[in-house]
Amino acid sequence: MAGLGRHRAGHWTCSRCSHCRRDGLTRQSVQRIVDALEQEGLVEFRPNPHHKRAKLVALTAKGTELYERAMRLQKPWATRLAAGIDTSTLQAGSDLLRTLRIRLEGLGKSGERS
Repeated sequence: MAGLGRHRAGHWTCSRCSHCRRDGLTRQSVQRIVDALEQEGLVEFRPNPHHKRAKLVALTAKGTELYERAMRLQKPWATRLAAGIDTSTLQAGSDLLRTLRIRLEGLGKSGERS
């Protein structure tokens, strides 16, 4: 649901494959999560005008309300967490994590570059 929420909640849809590519997840793991969210009434599938079989995933009204409630709680938490840390330090940490993720994604199961 976080991926859906990265854009204006309730006004954005995406395909499951776009979640996989963006987040480095397998299609099966995303499908399992999306199916569970659909069962809870938080997302719905919509026709994809760009692909016959790949449905788009969109937040429902219930999903949008839950997402917005979570973001109202998350903002003060994130503000407290980052208090006293200057912007350049936060950016350096973010850059480091991105670099590590990219390097880890390039390693095979043996720990060697694939």
